[in-house]
Amino acid sequence: MRRYLIALVLVLLFAGAAWATSLNFSSSPNLTGLTYWVERDNVGDASTAQTIKAAPGAGYRLTVTRVIISCVTACAIYLKDEDGTVIAGGYEFTTGGPGTIDLNFYRYPRYLADNKALTYEATAEGNVTVEVEGFTSN
Repeated sequence: MRRYLIALVLVLLFAGAAWATSLNFSSSPNLTGLTYWVERDNVGDASTAQTIKAAPGAGYRLTVTRVIISCVTACAIYLKDEDGTVIAGGYEFTTGGPGTIDLNFYRYPRYLADNKALTYEATAEGNVTVEVEGFTSN
């Protein structure tokens, strides 16, 4: 019985090592020193970019894990960095009343480049509420 347990442990160790070396973590940030945050913003006209989370400073970047968007008019909402690079979107809202979208990016977070602010923008005027969850990492 002992030999089988030792063999099983060795198989699991080698299989785990092979699995870990085959993963590509090049796009993932260094996850030490995380600062979690939740930001919420509401505007009557989001047809120009609205900053929802300021740039964290040199050597740090924002990661988005969840977004909740509400809109009362027909438009599309985009999450962007401060330079206008689309991070996620366009999430379409149709006429006929308010709508809400709840997006979970926990499995595949949206990473911004180092020291970039997070913004959102709509394709038309209208009351827009955006709530974003995420973390800052180095």
